[in-house]
Amino acid sequence: MSSLTGLSPKPSLLAEGGSLYEFETAHGTVLLHEVDCVEISYFPRTATLVIRFEWDLDSTVGPPSPELGCFTLEFNNVSIQSWSSYSKEIQKDSLQNSQIRSFTWDCTYLFEMELADEKFSFMATRCSIQCTEIE
Repeated sequence: MSSLTGLSPKPSLLAEGGSLYEFETAHGTVLLHEVDCVEISYFPRTATLVIRFEWDLDSTVGPPSPELGCFTLEFNNVSIQSWSSYSKEIQKDSLQNSQIRSFTWDCTYLFEMELADEKFSFMATRCSIQCTEIE
């Protein structure tokens, strides 16, 4: 089973099939519908996937701590299962800064994330969070 370091899925969502759409951190609850996915980097040499998120400054719900500006999720020992883009099928006006539509975890090794124009799945043995404070 993958280890989660620094984040804990909400028990009610985990019981419904393994959603990481909302999770607890040392700073409080993170709601993925309140953040924008701003960067996805895959490093094949180290089998590492890094996904960077920033809080939506136009939202009425901000970060769990006012000092936080963004956070990254780092996945280790990654094996990409699928990756598809369907940006040609949707209007650019509807992308809304790559909002996260879903983020699931099968409670073992499989993670799946769907953005407004991308969908990908991968296996990983570890997921950790790094929160960045505003300077």
